[in-house]
Amino acid sequence: MKDNILKSVQFFTERKSKIWVTILMSIIPMIALFGLFGENETYTVLRVAGIYIFIFVSLRLLGKREFNQVNPVELLCLILIPDLVSQGVVGADSTFMNSIVAVTTLFTLVSITSLITASSKKIEEILVGCPTILYHHGSHIKLNMEKENISDEDILAAIRKQGLKDYRDINMAVLETDGTISIISSKQS
Repeated sequence: MKDNILKSVQFFTERKSKIWVTILMSIIPMIALFGLFGENETYTVLRVAGIYIFIFVSLRLLGKREFNQVNPVELLCLILIPDLVSQGVVGADSTFMNSIVAVTTLFTLVSITSLITASSKKIEEILVGCPTILYHHGSHIKLNMEKENISDEDILAAIRKQGLKDYRDINMAVLETDGTISIISSKQS
């Protein structure tokens, strides 16, 4: 019995299970999209998908620093979930079923985005971004700092958080995809 439970847990932590969860989760939005729940639910799926894409693209255009330890998909969920059950997103029909359709549509989109991102490094770079080197072996990379809207003081603050004094103590400063600045000290390399 215990072995069966462990095997079940392992199965659901594998990548294959994520695909099945996505497929199962997408059943409600797909049924709604084809109008089987009613016309309002069909429009809900379309509105949620449109808002998801618009906000996702907008957040990517803002840059990494704006997120500060939250990736675009997580931030998107935090923004949308409260609205999905309100009249603003679901329109005039704020029934329980319309709210369920809206939330499952969002979760399906998030899950699909996650699967696509995990399938290819190139797609991950496009959707999530990649780390940006801001400082390397004694010189600032001004073009990257300007592009990411990072000041010299931002890097110095990250250096101090590591318990170091100034640039002489580090080899590299990297802006991570979650908006944090990682410091690689001279002692680490």
